[in-house]
Amino acid sequence: MRKLKFKEIMIISKIFKEVEFNKYIEQLVTSDFDKILKEAGSLNSKQNIVYLNGISFIFSNMHLAETSIYELVGSYKEMNIQTVSELDGDIVINTFKELLLNGLPSIFKDLINIDMTAYKKKLKDLQK
Repeated sequence: MRKLKFKEIMIISKIFKEVEFNKYIEQLVTSDFDKILKEAGSLNSKQNIVYLNGISFIFSNMHLAETSIYELVGSYKEMNIQTVSELDGDIVINTFKELLLNGLPSIFKDLINIDMTAYKKKLKDLQK
């Protein structure tokens, strides 16, 4: 897998916004994070749980970012959006999955390693 171009990173950011990934992070911070920290064994196990739940969230909402996903896959495979939209679904999904699997682990590892207390407090303040 080649390194992502800046344009592709920006498309991923756009996809996160379109699938409302912040809702997953909010859910993680408010309820799931403490449960994961208590129940999962090793740090690697905790990271994997958060990571796979995040990927699952993205895929369950990918219909909200269809055009952006075509744009990302097209840029990565050097195809236009029309050509990508006509590809077999497995090719598009597998390419998108590959980009997520190779591009997101560091984001989730950072999330596990930071102290979430400040984020929880800020979130509670915002909800008042």
